[in-house]
Amino acid sequence: MLSYSGRFIGSSYGDNRRRLIGPSLGADNIAQGFNSTLWGFVAIVIFIIAYYFVFGMVSALSLSLNITLLISLLSLLQATLTLPGIAAMALTLGMAIDSNVLINERIREEIRMGLLRLPPYPMVMKKRGPLF
Repeated sequence: MLSYSGRFIGSSYGDNRRRLIGPSLGADNIAQGFNSTLWGFVAIVIFIIAYYFVFGMVSALSLSLNITLLISLLSLLQATLTLPGIAAMALTLGMAIDSNVLINERIREEIRMGLLRLPPYPMVMKKRGPLF
């Protein structure tokens, strides 16, 4: 049976549960965020190498160098790794992947049209103005 307040008659008033939130919760979130960024990076590297072959390996090398330099800079500055910082790292990784995909697709178009011979990167870099 319900009372006018919407509570069961005979139930105790108040919430008897306690919630404890400590610093370990933040550390767990940071560890999970870092792991998800790492596994996302590994999945992207596998996909890029499988899809673009040699150019994918070059892209994967540049992406790993990008992340390594970013983490090195954060370590050098003794910056605290927070969830927004991890999100910024993931965003940086995503933007770098996007530009690599655009450049690799431009290389494929140039090779298909027969306008480009290997090594293609210098010519594509000269023409990158209209690309972006």
